[in-house]
Amino acid sequence: MDKAIISLSFDDGREDNYRLFKKFTIPHNIPVTLNVATAYVDGSMPAESWPTKKGPMTKEQVIELSGCSSIELALHGDAHDNTEPDVRAGRDKLASWIGSPEDGKWGFASPYSKLPVEDFVSPDAPPFFKNDILYMRTGLKKEPLTQLQEICRKTCKVLPLPIFYHTTYGYAFMQECPDRVIYSFPVFNALSFTYVKGIIDTAIRYKGAVTLMFHSIEPDSASVDEWSWDSDKFRKLCAYLVRMQKRNKLDIATTRDLYNKIKTD
Repeated sequence: MDKAIISLSFDDGREDNYRLFKKFTIPHNIPVTLNVATAYVDGSMPAESWPTKKGPMTKEQVIELSGCSSIELALHGDAHDNTEPDVRAGRDKLASWIGSPEDGKWGFASPYSKLPVEDFVSPDAPPFFKNDILYMRTGLKKEPLTQLQEICRKTCKVLPLPIFYHTTYGYAFMQECPDRVIYSFPVFNALSFTYVKGIIDTAIRYKGAVTLMFHSIEPDSASVDEWSWDSDKFRKLCAYLVRMQKRNKLDIATTRDLYNKIKTD
């Protein structure tokens, strides 16, 4: 890789995402990936089972977004679940709305990042996961940090230098993807713009491919849920990404395009 690749990945299909895309990312030609929990969107999921108290975009809005070249629509289960039948049901429903990708393969973001990587890459994984899923996006590896990594993780908050991020999360600044698993950084409410900018700077320094996981982007993000991020921070981050892209330090890409650039056959 000759420069960093950054993907902005949004989960669920929240109504605020539709407004964000229409008013900001599409006009500024910023690529994004939207991972759609289809039962949440079409109203067949009871409100008490929603992944957030925020309401969903409509099926018609999802169909509208599918016509935008800067947006990848990917799977997130039907009822926001990780079982093969639920992911397949989400695929079937989304395909009936917007058609299938040209290659017949879909991106998939694991709800709550709870599908074990081993269950996805295992030779015994369901044929659907092997044949119909292009990549699985999950969260950070759930491994105990070493003492050095724990020190570096805490240091990132006060001194956001690439060396500390890379020591702590090196595997997430991906250079290649031999197993079809994309690790991502969850951007949650408590993270500052400076902290997330540090992730971008680390990707630039080490020429890595990084996927940032988002949920709601709202001015009142603190009142939404812990996974939401402030809209002013997000716009500031996008301005920085666009500036670095113009300087040829990085590319902003959908998760599908990021995967295709780092996959190893």
